[in-house]
Amino acid sequence: RESIMRHIAHLRLVLALTFVTARALHLRTQFIPIVSSSRSRLLAACSADTKAEIISFSDGAMTQLISLREKQGSADLHLRVGVRSGGCSGMSYVMDFMQSDEISDDDTVVEYGEGIRCVVDPKSLMFLY
Repeated sequence: RESIMRHIAHLRLVLALTFVTARALHLRTQFIPIVSSSRSRLLAACSADTKAEIISFSDGAMTQLISLREKQGSADLHLRVGVRSGGCSGMSYVMDFMQSDEISDDDTVVEYGEGIRCVVDPKSLMFLY
């Protein structure tokens, strides 16, 4: 259990740095809202060919995610990332593993390699992206 908590702490640090990078990219990106039948999505128009990801994971972070998922003993675990009120700046980042059946219709799901899926609720999406 301690080992998993250390890995989660390391992953939080990696993700915090990723959020800073994503925020810097956000300031240079124009957003176009696209509405689908079940939810509203935001796509970034960085260029005609590329779509910016909500969160980007370094190779080290992906390795940690895969390792933590394997230690939990289920390939059906996905990473939920969000923002909650609290902390000295008024907001704090949260993340945890979740099962597929916990994903709601309003959540945005981004699939990465190795079966890793990142799930973000609509309210957190505007702070992460």
